[in-house]
Amino acid sequence: MPRAETCVALALTALLVAPASGQETSARSPFRDQSVALAQAAALERIEAAGRGLAVTAAVRAGAGGPPGPQDLEGEDEIKASLAVAVQQVRASLAAADPETAAALGDAVSAVLAEDEADGRADPRRAGLAALAQRGRAALVPPELGDDPGFRAALVAALLLDEGGVADAYEEAVGGERAAYAVGFAALDRVRVHLSALQPRLGGDEAAALAAAVSALADLFPTPTAPSALSPDPEDAEALAQQLVASLETAVGADLYPGRDFADAAAVIRDLAGDGCAAVAGGAGAAGLERLAIARSYYLRTISAPLKVVAPELAKRIRAGLYPVRDGEGDAMAAACPDLLDALAAGRSVLAP
Repeated sequence: MPRAETCVALALTALLVAPASGQETSARSPFRDQSVALAQAAALERIEAAGRGLAVTAAVRAGAGGPPGPQDLEGEDEIKASLAVAVQQVRASLAAADPETAAALGDAVSAVLAEDEADGRADPRRAGLAALAQRGRAALVPPELGDDPGFRAALVAALLLDEGGVADAYEEAVGGERAAYAVGFAALDRVRVHLSALQPRLGGDEAAALAAAVSALADLFPTPTAPSALSPDPEDAEALAQQLVASLETAVGADLYPGRDFADAAAVIRDLAGDGCAAVAGGAGAAGLERLAIARSYYLRTISAPLKVVAPELAKRIRAGLYPVRDGEGDAMAAACPDLLDALAAGRSVLAP
């Protein structure tokens, strides 16, 4: 990732100021309290944004009348990789809740991933990914949870700050991967939807501050396709996104940064991995791999960077233990689980202040 060194520095800073073990916090934490539901809702948001962004790039490609350039293909490769990761986190649950939507989503994603980039043709099922993600949300996200201000705010934070979100997409676009821009535009549109739903529950000053931050981000994303000139500073969207999330935390009274407390994050990830390993061992391979995919995603977003610095051997063991999740290797995952769980428990001890 382009911000890898920055992420490590921020992680170490946060480690030094992390709250003492057992310290009470006043804010609710959707990451801690609804970790699976939040991961799945965020994954469906990413699928919708990726689908909309890929549909835009396909339309631009068709209008250009020629094959895409190398930078366009590189950008699309990263979007597709993110799409595949997001689907891993919802596949089993969606198959249980809505088999028809699960099958259609799986077919569409498989078709998009299998596109022949050599001739530049895009599979028409790109255009249907957003609608399938919406159907997935209706099946997996309970209305009462989707309407909870803290949970909705956590989705906004994910759309802004996660890999493939608004800030990351703008940085990639400034770096030349113009396809990422369309995904960032779509993600920002979803941010607006969620903030609009939150507005009646906010005070006037809070709503005004959030509206100003969104307006500044919108200036960076004026159209669905990238303008001819982007900001020379790839971190412009990151700064605005962080400002918006910080304001939103205060407005809804919820902790919106999953990696703020490393020991807490490590405990959540260990519990998720434990549930996944138990399911795999019990014969529920699909459900177990889904839970482990969620654990892997949270691990990479929160404690991977600090562990690489303070306990590199543990970090290697955890990454190796989670590797089979990528390819859906149930047998290999079952074999890797004992050492993975031991390493995650040891990682929590290392990260606990």
